[in-house]
Amino acid sequence: IAMMHCHRAALAAILFCCLTGCFAPPVVKKPAPTVVAKKPGPADDLLSHLPYANYVREVSQILESNKEFAKRVQNLSEAGDLASQLEFVDHSVRTRLDEIKRKEVDRLNALEKMLEAKKAAAGNPMREAEVPIHPDVFNMDQETIKKAHLDHENPHSFESSDLEKLIRQVVSDMHRVDEAKQEQYKQYEMMKEHLRLRKLHKINDTKAREVAEKEYQEEKKKHKQHEKIHHPGSSEQLRDAWADEDHMDKDSFNPKTFFLLHDVNGDGHLDVNEIEALFLKELEKAYNRTNDTTVNALEKQHEMERMRQEVLDKVDTNKDMMISWDEFERWTKNPDFKKDDDWKTSEEDDAPPYKDDEFKQFEDDYDREHPDDDEDHPMSPGHDD
Repeated sequence: IAMMHCHRAALAAILFCCLTGCFAPPVVKKPAPTVVAKKPGPADDLLSHLPYANYVREVSQILESNKEFAKRVQNLSEAGDLASQLEFVDHSVRTRLDEIKRKEVDRLNALEKMLEAKKAAAGNPMREAEVPIHPDVFNMDQETIKKAHLDHENPHSFESSDLEKLIRQVVSDMHRVDEAKQEQYKQYEMMKEHLRLRKLHKINDTKAREVAEKEYQEEKKKHKQHEKIHHPGSSEQLRDAWADEDHMDKDSFNPKTFFLLHDVNGDGHLDVNEIEALFLKELEKAYNRTNDTTVNALEKQHEMERMRQEVLDKVDTNKDMMISWDEFERWTKNPDFKKDDDWKTSEEDDAPPYKDDEFKQFEDDYDREHPDDDEDHPMSPGHDD
């Protein structure tokens, strides 16, 4: 999704919702004192995967500490200019931002020097052993190190251009991390099927093989035998969350109160973690030991992300990976909000998340690289680390 099409208000929200929502302690802001605030569920923070996560965290916390700036950003209109608001922060805050940027520039320069030394020593074992290598360097090239999350032309001071670049890069990378996690899940599913077929192939007795295949089909069938999963973001799904998680009367569902209850950090938006936390009860219907003896943490997390994306596709109209109150209110007034089509998990889908040619390539590659590998792979069913 191109950031060029996002309003400045969306950019502001991305900084103060995605960044503080993922890194800062939640600020409890609840309309009903009898309701206990809940932290987001075990969502895997997208931003924590970024190599410059510490820089994001520090910039976010420093800007948030300036109340005037935070107030101006939160109240920006769609025509507002986030970058211009930087001039209103205290001098001490600007000084701290300058220090944070210089530290980040030094980190990037050090990584670049390590990369250059690594390239120069390539092919010479003695020289390679003498080169001090930071773990980050192994997965980086020069282009990655010189990421656009800050203005490299000015290494001394933190300016509006740095804030603009940081926001754009964060959103771009969040989408890339999401795509990488989708690929990880596909690889997991191919590995699972590969190991199942290999185990089946090793059973020489025809009847025993038929029994094993029958057990597999029965396990798949059992996985589908669970309480109905409400469609993510539907009226019924949110009302269940309202009753089961918020301990409120289901018939008294109030969109505004619900939004405030689940806006855990009180920033006026539901961020990725806060959205995913809405589905914890729904996920328990399918992912429990009663109906699935092979439940895996990766499968459950993948399903949570699918649900989150389903809601964002319908509710997040400005595509900033968050839901504002205005967006949420509009959704609750949309006729589709009342629809509650059955939700099938990825495991219940008869079509795998990969194509036949992808699976064949995976099998060929794996067998070539592991010709004598007869042990269970850690990604196989039954492992829920």
